[in-house]
Amino acid sequence: MELKHLRAFAALAEELHFGRAAERLHIVQPALSAQIRALEDDVGAQLFERDRHGVELTEEGALFLPEALATLRQAGRAREVLQQAAAGEVGVVRLAFVSSVLSQLLPALVRQMEQRYPRIELELKDMPSLLQARALQDNALDFGLVRLPLSVPGVHTRMLFEESLVVALHVDDPLCALRRVQPQDLAGRPALVLARKFAPGLHDQM
Repeated sequence: MELKHLRAFAALAEELHFGRAAERLHIVQPALSAQIRALEDDVGAQLFERDRHGVELTEEGALFLPEALATLRQAGRAREVLQQAAAGEVGVVRLAFVSSVLSQLLPALVRQMEQRYPRIELELKDMPSLLQARALQDNALDFGLVRLPLSVPGVHTRMLFEESLVVALHVDDPLCALRRVQPQDLAGRPALVLARKFAPGLHDQM
């Protein structure tokens, strides 16, 4: 039993007309008839009733049709999986990230990956930038979403977006009257910042 025989059977079962089915398959009508006969010989049953009035499925043919269609669908899925695997679109991608991408970039990236590459599984890890770079060097990660600047041998970086650092002040603070607060305006003032062990890159930048 060959897939081309099943395709011929499915086309004829849906068209119930040799001419239309042959045209749909881009073959000549005698070739279609030969494929149907070969399939009937193989399964040992008559699948169609043919007379001068037209073509009809036999009872055996009606029972065989859903199985034939399921086989064709499965063959199509098998081909699709192989093509995706050949294109590198099947498997696991190990992606690390810094916490600042959690609100917008990471959720959007995950949604796009699920839509575009449904057979790729994302393995996500929350990790500081420098640790990501070391993991990339050790081949323990495939990609990282880091905070720049980051210059590590063997690790290529590309800027995805820019963030602005802002300062949160009490509404009565005199600095609120300024259009832009400069770093020197904060000199000598107590501040609450994220501990270095949680985000060393951000901490050092601040």
